[in-house]
Amino acid sequence: MKIRKLSQVQNLTPEKSDQVAVQYISGGPPDISEISSEFGQSNEAVRMVENYIPGILRDVAYIAKDRGSGRYGAYATALTKAIKAAAVKKILEGQGYQAGVGETGEITAIDPTGKKTPEQIQEDIANAKNKLAGKRGAVLLINTDNIMNTVRDHYERIKKQYENFRYIWQSCSK
Repeated sequence: MKIRKLSQVQNLTPEKSDQVAVQYISGGPPDISEISSEFGQSNEAVRMVENYIPGILRDVAYIAKDRGSGRYGAYATALTKAIKAAAVKKILEGQGYQAGVGETGEITAIDPTGKKTPEQIQEDIANAKNKLAGKRGAVLLINTDNIMNTVRDHYERIKKQYENFRYIWQSCSK
């Protein structure tokens, strides 16, 4: 089974993929640049979510627009696997390895000094994977179109109820 490369999904360039992987390792606030362009108050929305359910976005590194699904939002497990693989690669590179990710998600590492045995290299790969094992989904996909349509529908219903109430109120006041 091939894993989808981050650069092929959700407009992630290779540079952006590296940024997302580093973000995932560091645990900082999620990158919301993709949805910010369409949903201007996304920073406030993220703060509201964090205030309502503290820690829910703790392991989310990237929030992107979900294109074409009927859901409002979901963790993207295939992308999370790709980000975890990229994050493991980054960890290994930080340890001095020349690392790569294969099409099926396998991690490869070469010690350029030649001092480490294959067993030590495999142990370092396993340790890097374990460092990320307890984290949840790295990518959260949000269908902003569905959310905005639902909000508009609710607004129109409330507006219509208010207008009906106002009409009845004015009729009774005469």
